[in-house]
Amino acid sequence: MIWAIAALLLIAAPAIADDPVFAARAAAAVQSHLEAERFSGAVLVAVDGKAIFRQGFGFADRAQRIPNTPETRFRTGSIGKQFAAAATLQLAERGKLGLDDPISSHYDKSPAAWSKITLRHLLSMRSGIFNLTNLPDFDDQLRNEHSIDEVIGLTRDMPLRFEPGSRFEYSNSGYTVIGHVIENLSGQSYGAYLRDNVFTPLGMRNSGYEDEAAARTLAKGYVIEGGEWKIAPSISMSVVRAAGATYSTVDDLLTWEQALGSGKLLNPDSTRAMFTNYGNGYGFGWSMSERLGYRVQMHSGGIFGFHTILCRYPDDKVTIIVLANLTRAWVSWIANELASLYFGSIPVLPRLCLYES
Repeated sequence: MIWAIAALLLIAAPAIADDPVFAARAAAAVQSHLEAERFSGAVLVAVDGKAIFRQGFGFADRAQRIPNTPETRFRTGSIGKQFAAAATLQLAERGKLGLDDPISSHYDKSPAAWSKITLRHLLSMRSGIFNLTNLPDFDDQLRNEHSIDEVIGLTRDMPLRFEPGSRFEYSNSGYTVIGHVIENLSGQSYGAYLRDNVFTPLGMRNSGYEDEAAARTLAKGYVIEGGEWKIAPSISMSVVRAAGATYSTVDDLLTWEQALGSGKLLNPDSTRAMFTNYGNGYGFGWSMSERLGYRVQMHSGGIFGFHTILCRYPDDKVTIIVLANLTRAWVSWIANELASLYFGSIPVLPRLCLYES
């Protein structure tokens, strides 16, 4: 019994930032998922903004044998909701909107059923608007280009799921509306607003809002069917929009995460609003919980051919980013395993699907 307690004490201390042993163990852990065909992508672990593990795995293009690297661009899926939330908070700081404004103040086609829905409800997933990705024909919708009005119209006239503000239910629809509000109030397209007010100011040179030209610079997305790697079906990001049509790299996402709370992008009140738990452990584009006994803020994303997760342990200044160009890659498990290695904890199976798409 004494030796067992001593062994636990030996693994209890966090990894040292420049300890090559951690990097080697992290690489071996991720490599095991690559070999089991559960992962292909890039991974970064940082402490206080400094990368202690940063590596690509598998291929960005399997046919051309182009490897994934930390500089490879991936679709981020729902991690991109954080950018929409930040943009909304910026406009609030500039006096363009109030978080408790009703949608109808900024979207003139709001139906009567939306009269009680506020921007805060949209950001915190408490609006009651039906989630457009749950539409029976959503996959068919993804094949075609849509105007913003057409996207919002997919769920605009459906009955609300519940009284606005009364409970949490994940809905991509609310973030498509948020993106439109940003466009209306800024006079810019959503992608242009992010470029000028988020990505360029922070030096995120490999991040953006996906269009046809940008799509050609990304890793190819894959799906495994019948034991074979296949290119994931092509989709129109005009349907996804502010709910998750951005792309980035592990390095840029570290830059983004480090900017939060630094004053470079948002003031302290806005940052607090982003990380407030409005119910069910969800803020504005971030979920909040405890993992391995440590407080963690995170969001994952799943979109055709890609699966991603960004985790920050704010009390410990640890950041873990896993970006995969494989549908349903085990990104949550990998992030949890890397956290276990760092903190010296026994790994616990995480929920594998955390607020995605």
